[in-house]
Amino acid sequence: MSALLLATLLSWSSAQPLAVERTEAGSFAARDLQGRRVRLEDLRGRVVVLAFWATWCTPCLAELRHLDELQRRRGAQGLSVIAVAGDGPETASRVSSLARQQRWQMSVIHDV
Repeated sequence: MSALLLATLLSWSSAQPLAVERTEAGSFAARDLQGRRVRLEDLRGRVVVLAFWATWCTPCLAELRHLDELQRRRGAQGLSVIAVAGDGPETASRVSSLARQQRWQMSVIHDV
């Protein structure tokens, strides 16, 4: 996978700019599983990763393990990972149970 990414990056035309003009993200506010309010405005100046997932999505769960590790290692340097669960009412109880079981340090929001 990393070889493919490297090949893609190396083949990218040098005529294309690597930096683009930044625009602000839209407003986003929700409560995490502990009831704390999470707002993008409060995270201004930090690198924010929004990860959309579901408890039944095996690839998502594998990705979340890596993202939580990044949160643990880089949170103090300005990284904020927010995992937004899209589970419906039939699997909603699994979201908080899984977050507790995994001891995730990233913010977990359940978008019901």
